[in-house]
Amino acid sequence: SVLELWTPPLYLEDPVDGVLTQRGGASLTLRSVGINSQTNVRGGSGPVVIGANAVVTVDPGQSIDLLGGGVRVEGTLNAWGGAINL
Repeated sequence: SVLELWTPPLYLEDPVDGVLTQRGGASLTLRSVGINSQTNVRGGSGPVVIGANAVVTVDPGQSIDLLGGGVRVEGTLNAWGGAINL
């Protein structure tokens, strides 16, 4: 493909100072907003679905927030040392 996904290493080593530093990381929020099909106006919440075989992972110590009118997780959520909020 033309575009390639690149993520910096989780830990960066500084051999001169003998320091191992973890990258900053980021949390993830998935939020659903419903749209009234009759009026095309936003309001309420629609469902948030993490499908079967899907894997959502954030860096250690970060969080995953799933916000919607109905949250269904059929896949895997990983937030090691962080939080998962449904």
